[in-house]
Amino acid sequence: MKILVVDDHEIFRYGVKLVLESMCPNATVLEAENLDCAVNMIAAQDMRLIIFNANLTGADRLEALIRFIIKDSKVVIFSCYDKKQELPGTLLSAGASAFIFKDSSLLEIKELLSEFL
Repeated sequence: MKILVVDDHEIFRYGVKLVLESMCPNATVLEAENLDCAVNMIAAQDMRLIIFNANLTGADRLEALIRFIIKDSKVVIFSCYDKKQELPGTLLSAGASAFIFKDSSLLEIKELLSEFL
């Protein structure tokens, strides 16, 4: 199983990768620092799960990208957006499988991710 973590913060990608590897030792967890790298990786490899930061540069393309990749992959969106904003609903309507806020507890994050592993 291949999983892609897309975030512009290296420490966040590393932390999510550690959590995923502890939950699913047989998974291959790949990283992309921006949407352009992610698009290239998604085009070249089958990903079972893709985790995006909703706050990436170019995130205005994220909705279209989700619509394109949902046929083959599950998409989880991480964000530090204010919970009152409309972004979660917009991305879920586009086909994202789940939306989780970065201030969620580790237990909440693990429970959500376990649904897709």
